[in-house]
Amino acid sequence: MLIARGRIIADGSATEIKAQAGSRTIRATLPRVDVASLGALPGVLRADRHGDAVILSCSDTDTALGALLGKFPGVVRDIEVQGQSLEEAFVELTADDPGHDRTSAGQDYGDTATGEKRPDDERHSPPV
Repeated sequence: MLIARGRIIADGSATEIKAQAGSRTIRATLPRVDVASLGALPGVLRADRHGDAVILSCSDTDTALGALLGKFPGVVRDIEVQGQSLEEAFVELTADDPGHDRTSAGQDYGDTATGEKRPDDERHSPPV
C-alpha cells in the first residue's frame, strides 16, 4: 500500500503498484539516430541519449520495441527492457497531485489520519 499526504494512492503487491505507474524503460545501443525520431515512435513518452546509448521511457514497451526494431533493423544492439523500481513508481504516482502544496512537504501539521491537531502541534503550525 502506498500512502501520500494521508491518502491511499495505490494498493496491492509491489509488482501491482509498479504496474499502476505504467511506464517502463527501453535501453539500447543505437548510434547516430536522432532523439526526436526516437521520441516520435509509438509507445514512447520520452527519449534521451547518452553517447551511443538511448533510453526510451515508454507507456507501451511492446509497441515501442516493435517500432524501434522495425524502423532501425540491424542497427539496434544491447536491448534491455526494465520496469520501474517501487521508489520510481511512488514518485510517478504522487508527482501530479494538484492538491498538494509542495511548500509544506516534510512538516508535521497534525494527525493525517483524522486531520485533528495534536496538543504539541502549535509549535509546528505554519505562521498565519
